[in-house]
Amino acid sequence: MANTNYFIKKYISDKFNKIVLIAVVMTIITILYISKVLADNEIKNIENRQYNSLVKSIHKEIDILIDNKKETTSFIAMALSNDINLKEALNNKNNKSIKLQEFSDKLNRSTNFRNVWFQIIDKDGYSFYRSWTNRCGDCMLEVRSEIEKLIKNPKKLSTISVGKFDMTFKSMVPIYDKNTFIGIFEIITHFDSIASQIKKENLDVIFLADKSYKKQIIKPYSKLFIEDYYVALKNPNERVLNLLKTNGIENYIHKDNYFLDKKEGLFITTYYISDIDGKDMGYAIVFKPIKSIKMDTVNYITQNIISIMIIFILIIAILGYYLINKNHKINLVKQHKLHEKEIEKSIKFFTIGQMAAGITHEINTPLTYIKGTIEMSKYDIYDLEQSAIKQRLLDDNKQVMDGINRMSIIIESMKEMSQVAPTIKEESNIYATLITVLRMTYNRSKQITKIYINDELFVLETSSSNKYTFNTMINKQKIEQVWTIIINNALDELMKIDNYEKRKIDISIKDIDGNILISFQDNAGGIDENLKNNIFEPFVSNKTSSGIGIGLNVAKKILDEHKATIDVENKNDGACFSIRLN
Repeated sequence: MANTNYFIKKYISDKFNKIVLIAVVMTIITILYISKVLADNEIKNIENRQYNSLVKSIHKEIDILIDNKKETTSFIAMALSNDINLKEALNNKNNKSIKLQEFSDKLNRSTNFRNVWFQIIDKDGYSFYRSWTNRCGDCMLEVRSEIEKLIKNPKKLSTISVGKFDMTFKSMVPIYDKNTFIGIFEIITHFDSIASQIKKENLDVIFLADKSYKKQIIKPYSKLFIEDYYVALKNPNERVLNLLKTNGIENYIHKDNYFLDKKEGLFITTYYISDIDGKDMGYAIVFKPIKSIKMDTVNYITQNIISIMIIFILIIAILGYYLINKNHKINLVKQHKLHEKEIEKSIKFFTIGQMAAGITHEINTPLTYIKGTIEMSKYDIYDLEQSAIKQRLLDDNKQVMDGINRMSIIIESMKEMSQVAPTIKEESNIYATLITVLRMTYNRSKQITKIYINDELFVLETSSSNKYTFNTMINKQKIEQVWTIIINNALDELMKIDNYEKRKIDISIKDIDGNILISFQDNAGGIDENLKNNIFEPFVSNKTSSGIGIGLNVAKKILDEHKATIDVENKNDGACFSIRLN
């Protein structure tokens, strides 16, 4: 201890050592400052990208719900428009025999449709029957321009419009009697069911009709107005309703892509509803608690920056120590110096090994986020008009994705190969793991092919993880990785087929003699016979433009850990992978 104190005092007393110490301290302070600035900027950029991604997701979800509702209401309207009693009532100009309110009540009790309205309009544009009121006989041409267009050119029309009562979905179907146009059948549904479905995603929404329609809505269904904006919901969330009343609608509908109300702890975005002429007719203002938005990427980036900062500080500290130590005037025998150098080298290699394992883990998540962002940008590029610039953007996007995919494969493989912990297994439903993977890959797969599981078309909105039960002991995350590898390989191959309708993936799962057999069949032409016998070896790939041949090798390794088997054969104009789990 005395010798140590002596040496420290001697170092500090030396002018060179003082300079080195000052340089080390100043460098560390500079690194800390730069790291904080970089971290703050990077976190802000990542948060902005993640919020923008959330906006796209919410708007897309509303698009899907609106399209589904239009489609369903149109189907009901077409079915009811062919009713013989309805045609006789129109021809006889007597609506007493029409009892559609009873049908509306049945829909209310047994479906997601609430307060469905039916209206019949005669060939001259006058209301002949309304299910929600006895009032009829008024001219619809005065308040609804689409009625006049439909009378002049009878055809099926599904739209959102504002009438005397509400902003609603309207599906209109021409009524013909012996090829003679006699009127229009209209089914009117409200936004309440969409609000209920969005609520399940931890979102609150207020649907509003633009203030320009206030004078037109003379008998408001909800009886709610905020300023001059009509609230198109019967029972809106009171908290967000009061928030809109307090702050004013204009502060929400003319904001940027999104904004954060940190005082209320809410993420807010506005979805615009257009009329048939493309003008703003209404708005869906969506609220989501900021705390419910996952920011795992931000945390990982912060950890990465901190890790890199610590590494640099250690390097600077080691460098400073080395320089001071080099200046030390105590001569040590060469053997002792060599011994110290060997120890130092071993420590460095050990540290680098630990750093490599940590960096492999830390890079994986931000890389996945980058990959998702690049994939989303591709769809934005698709929306551009066809041009040479668009094609260059698509080519650049593809090159970036190829590089990211290679990095992702290598990193994942390194992670798998460095795994030393025992595999943790628990009883899980194999069918549920398949559904999980199909949901996660749906954004990509729906653009490429239809996927069938046990002869049923997989549809995201109606998929259920508990439809079938095939339980066994597995490491759930690793088995899901196997399914992801096989499905993505099939999608890569199917993209080579130009015609979407000719692409197909069939997945089957069944119990055979106490074993669970899962098969993946595509029709992408199969695997080259020269590669088939070695397809599970590392760096063997059937792909010509991407892939380094590690995926199936990783899948085989995971299945070996589960004492499962995987086989492949070419049949039905494609490749069939069969996995047998005990």
